[in-house]
Amino acid sequence: MIPKMPLNLAFTGINRADGIREEFPEIESWVIGGHSLGGAMAAQYAKNNEDSLDGLIMFASYPASYEDFVDFPIPILSIIGSRDPGAPQQEKFYEAIADSARRVVIEGGNHRQYADYSFQRDDGIATISAAEQQDQIIAATVQFLDTLE
Repeated sequence: MIPKMPLNLAFTGINRADGIREEFPEIESWVIGGHSLGGAMAAQYAKNNEDSLDGLIMFASYPASYEDFVDFPIPILSIIGSRDPGAPQQEKFYEAIADSARRVVIEGGNHRQYADYSFQRDDGIATISAAEQQDQIIAATVQFLDTLE
């Protein structure tokens, strides 16, 4: 479920996941993730709720402070598009947490093709289709979730 954020900015609704979790009390296992700024906020939420989460997925994203995620107690998946201008920073985050995380690099993937929105200024030029990139994102996500069972 993707919560609506005030002003469409993830940092304005970082705890919106609490309401979703309250709405579905029968669910016992929770994983949080987000794309870009949403991923950074998901990481912050995970840091504040690590005892009640089972995983964190960073879609073309990295948190403000890498140090908080070294030896993090819940599994982390970092999915990086090779043509994303933010990929070097995402790789630095992964290198800091590599002992306790997984990484998937989508060759030819850029930043905006994680979602379905128009041109993004300064984004890399993808060499694969949005559908192909999203298929790889879904496959990596499902594989990660399967390891948590």
